[in-house]
Amino acid sequence: MYKINEDGYKNTANIKVYLTTIRPNLIPTLLEACASQKVKTLFLYMAEKAGHSRYRALKLDNINLGTSRFMITPTGKYINKYNMTISKELAEYES
Repeated sequence: MYKINEDGYKNTANIKVYLTTIRPNLIPTLLEACASQKVKTLFLYMAEKAGHSRYRALKLDNINLGTSRFMITPTGKYINKYNMTISKELAEYES
């Protein structure tokens, strides 16, 4: 299981800042080629949570998130749309 320490929550939530450094036309290509369901799912969740315009421009049907459920933490909040459990702190963190 992948674990994120307290600082990791804040670093993960800063995806809004990181997204501005990636060319917009490169994001779909990277997500479609990415082999890690966890990376893609967490990326999409945080981009959506941040309300980033590049998230809204994505064609989510082209990005395979698989069917496996995963947990960043063993307990926390289940996010049905992304089939994952994240910590309560990450779910409540305002980006």
